[in-house]
Amino acid sequence: MNWDLIFRKHSPGILNYLINLTGNRQEAEDLLQETFIKAMRCEDSLRESDKVHSWLLTISRNLFLDAKKKDNRRKTNPVADLSQIENNMTIDHQTPEEITQRRDFMGFLHNALADLSESYRTAFTLGVIQRLSYREIEEITGWSLSMVKINVFRARKKVAFELQEFQG
Repeated sequence: MNWDLIFRKHSPGILNYLINLTGNRQEAEDLLQETFIKAMRCEDSLRESDKVHSWLLTISRNLFLDAKKKDNRRKTNPVADLSQIENNMTIDHQTPEEITQRRDFMGFLHNALADLSESYRTAFTLGVIQRLSYREIEEITGWSLSMVKINVFRARKKVAFELQEFQG
């Protein structure tokens, strides 16, 4: 495997996912490094090479959960960096009013995601922000397919409800 290419291709998405889980960029970067170290050591366990991204997300999630178990006192800020969403929003040819409105929206979104439970935040991050399929989320989280659908649906519903204030 070409780990340099895999790292360049997948690390931004994995990092954003970990930032969303931890709320701390430094901790997320540490977990990202651990993810790739573990992946390189266990590359034989990857059964389908076209599912590298899902496999890496699974490793990173498991490392996060292990770290969280070790430190139950950890307080997480779920969405310290929403750069992946912001990067998807074009800023070319925007007026200052549109830029301000975008910043306000990101603040509302940040608060909405901060209020979600860990499972809903994971479901929202993987299903909506990362745009993974239900099957991929099932593989990453270990949830049943019906639990994935329920969590993504409920997370979307909660975030939509919270964002109604932004529209109002």
